[in-house]
Amino acid sequence: MKITGEKRSKAGEPRYRGGRRGYAAAAPRLFMPIVRGLFQLSDRDRARLLITAGLIAAAIAAVDYAAQPNVSLGYLYIVPILIASGFLKRWQIVGLAALFAVLREGLGPFPHDEFVWTREILVFGAFLSSGLLVREITEGRRRSEEYSRRLEDQIKLRREAEEQLRVLFDSNPAAILIVDENHQIVRANDAAARMFGCNREELLERRLDEFLPAMRRVPVDAGEHHFRTNMECTGQRADGSLLAADVWFSTYMTSKGPRLAAIVLDLTEELREREDLSLDSLLVTSRVLVGAVLHEIRNLSAAATVAHANLRRDPRLAENEDFRALGTLVEGLEKVASSELASLADRQDVSVDLSSVLREFQLIAEPSVKEAGASLHIAPADGLKVRMDRHSLLQVLLNLARNSIRALAGVPERRIVIESRLEGGDVLVRFEDSGPGVQDTDRLFQPFHSSAEATGLGLYVSRATLRSFGGELYYEPSPAGGRFVIRLCRAGAEAAAPDTGEP
Repeated sequence: MKITGEKRSKAGEPRYRGGRRGYAAAAPRLFMPIVRGLFQLSDRDRARLLITAGLIAAAIAAVDYAAQPNVSLGYLYIVPILIASGFLKRWQIVGLAALFAVLREGLGPFPHDEFVWTREILVFGAFLSSGLLVREITEGRRRSEEYSRRLEDQIKLRREAEEQLRVLFDSNPAAILIVDENHQIVRANDAAARMFGCNREELLERRLDEFLPAMRRVPVDAGEHHFRTNMECTGQRADGSLLAADVWFSTYMTSKGPRLAAIVLDLTEELREREDLSLDSLLVTSRVLVGAVLHEIRNLSAAATVAHANLRRDPRLAENEDFRALGTLVEGLEKVASSELASLADRQDVSVDLSSVLREFQLIAEPSVKEAGASLHIAPADGLKVRMDRHSLLQVLLNLARNSIRALAGVPERRIVIESRLEGGDVLVRFEDSGPGVQDTDRLFQPFHSSAEATGLGLYVSRATLRSFGGELYYEPSPAGGRFVIRLCRAGAEAAAPDTGEP
């Protein structure tokens, strides 16, 4: 039996017209926003599935409408609900469930009595719960896949990072070790094995404090306090030979307990070279200082010799024992003075890159210059090698810088400028400051003169050192400030063992 005519509410107003046709006519107007929302998807695969769900729903509606009166296919709307719910929002699922509930009621064979809304609510609830369940399952799976994808990316990145750290750890030229709270070595690279003179397997059976006893004082398990510092110490290799080490270490906590990571640098050769250079510099400086002292003694002995010769003309003093003792003393002074330091032998077998020494000088002197409120400007000429060793040239530059800092005290504009250039066959380094300059230049390079600060030996020793390499140091008049000029011999192709290392 088909129901036609108007279905009225309790108020008497028409609820819908045409039975099944009324439902079919009202559905497009009610659910057109949902349909438009379905076809606004940009993903091609999702659109295909939604179109498929729509076609299935249309086919079910058509078959249900054309079927026998007592046969209902409305329960099949669960199929498009299950297909489409995985890609719809919650409000769209609600609308789609309501649409299918209306279609099932309007196109089915059920009579429209007072229980119709109860049946529609139950059907709507079944469709809605199925759709929401599918959506939650789909969202959960999508989130799970996204989490798995992110987890895989993180694992991949972690593996790459671990591989990079492993390569850095194994190929690092510095010795890297990791020890536990008992100072037992748990990991070490090849550089550590080479430094301590044993293979890595043997090293993992030893304790770090066996090689570096000073590390015993470092508590690995210090609770919340972690150490991140360095220290210089002495240690020993597996064969008992000593080494000087610079150790950078830090403590941290792991799941297996506290750990200490240490980077150890072998300073043995550097220490030897540094001490050798210091000894050479000390010998050269001492030789220059002794020469200065002997020079003064020679001047005094010369005056004493002249006075003794004049007194010898007096016959009354010829037989005087005190006078003869004085003569012996004068002769001794002459012998001492005659052994005055000979000119330092020219050392032609060393050379150094001037720009690298100037950069090293800037690194050392700049903090002191800034502390004095002055600025330091250096314009090096790249590619110039000079005949001098690095340490001696650096000492000369530092001595001039110390003099300039003293000269800049009380000056409003404090500036130090160093320029170097090639002139003829020599290299000139001009060391200029904005101080008051030098008024009396006659005794500028004389040792022990009263106008000089301290002993007055700085410039004297610096010039003597430069002369030992064939160079010179002199003062050049400047319109404003003081200017010293260092003349250095340019190193030629015949220079042996050139020093081109960077600071």
